Amino acid sequence: MFSDRTGSVNLYIMNTDGTRQEAITEYISNKVIPDLYNRGLIQWDKEGKNIYYLMHGNIWAVDKNGVSQSAVTKYHDVTSFKLSPDFSKIVFIREKTKNNSGLYVMNTDLTNEVQLAKCEIIFPSFDWSSNDSIIYSDNSGIKTINASGLGKKTVFSSNYVKNEVVFGRGMLEAKQQVFTYINNDEKNIPCIYLNKTEIKKTAEAKESVRITEKPGYGAVFSKDGKILYYAENFDIYSLDYETGKKKKLTNFFKAYFPLPSEIQDTAAAVKGDVK
Repeated sequence: MFSDRTGSVNLYIMNTDGTRQEAITEYISNKVIPDLYNRGLIQWDKEGKNIYYLMHGNIWAVDKNGVSQSAVTKYHDVTSFKLSPDFSKIVFIREKTKNNSGLYVMNTDLTNEVQLAKCEIIFPSFDWSSNDSIIYSDNSGIKTINASGLGKKTVFSSNYVKNEVVFGRGMLEAKQQVFTYINNDEKNIPCIYLNKTEIKKTAEAKESVRITEKPGYGAVFSKDGKILYYAENFDIYSLDYETGKKKKLTNFFKAYFPLPSEIQDTAAAVKGDVK
């Protein structure tokens, strides 16, 4: 977790019961404070020995004891990243100039960096759809591309740029491509839509289903891909999208970005005052 308890934002580690909270970085300057409400800022590696995090415009890696710390990138313009499901690659965003971002990918051993999308994206959003492919939004819609930079396909076109694309990888074994995204309705309200398509060689995305009536954001799938958690009008909901069963989990909670546990069917949420 990030904490600014000492006056400077640093990375801390603790046990799941809250004990043994220890700083593993020693930053003393707050010239660049991380966006604590954003996602994709902290991730463990596959073995649980090292932590990747975003600070001062770069991706850093540090072991859980705070001994070995190094910059993975040296661009000073990285704004977000995500490790691939098999932890072999990192996809990340570089904001070259204000509202002009590009999509990049490289191996976790720092080799084979590839630019996947030009630095023209106003509000970039992305997720891994498999170990070797990425789904992302740009200024003209939702697209998929292989990590090699080849095989780019347009899933559908949209002029709504402030998006959040989330892929349900848990449903791949069921041969279903399931993802959510945000679009604005006729009243210009940003709402979450869900798209589910049977995977075939010539699959085309089916018509999407709108799942929120009020402003929606922060969608995330359960590990098995069957339940969708999301925030709607600052409360947390769960949705079994196969049955349509929707459940309100909080009341006037002012919540952002629910996060399901990897161990059991529970969800944590970042809570804060609405600005």
